[in-house]
Amino acid sequence: MPKPKEARSLGAACFVELRTLEDLGRLTSAAERTPLPIFAFNSDLGVVHIAQADFFVDTAVFYFLRAVEKRHFPSYRKTAGVESVSLTNSSGDPTFI
Repeated sequence: MPKPKEARSLGAACFVELRTLEDLGRLTSAAERTPLPIFAFNSDLGVVHIAQADFFVDTAVFYFLRAVEKRHFPSYRKTAGVESVSLTNSSGDPTFI
């Protein structure tokens, strides 16, 4: 019979500030997998876009980027070695991830 699992608790969240929009695009969309969701909201830092990408020793790691305005959809494309990253209010362009 298997042993019962012990209760585990999550540690305090860790927040890592990204420097550029390209960093956020690479983190959430560049790997060949389903893009990670990005959440935009107002905070004490102003408008931030944030993605949760890691867990480290039971601590959620959130990556965030300060922004001027909220946008709902990230668009990321890399063609012929040229990277294009933007945040938009629609998902209308199918050539972007």
